[in-house]
Amino acid sequence: MGVIIDTSVLIAAECGLFSMPRFAADPAVDAVAVAAITISELLQGSLRTTNPDARVRRAAFADWVASHVPVLP
Repeated sequence: MGVIIDTSVLIAAECGLFSMPRFAADPAVDAVAVAAITISELLQGSLRTTNPDARVRRAAFADWVASHVPVLP
């Protein structure tokens, strides 16, 4: 079964509350993808924070997701 990962799941993964590699390794999951709007939401979250370190970390995480997970229009 293919799965489209939502922003809330990715935020949990960024915080260490959800294991993307373990989830992707589940034999019941054939494919994992994110919607383009999800990447946009992650980037918006990075821009909204006032903490410069968090801004860099969140933007880097969004970039990592966009380059390692298929992005659907």
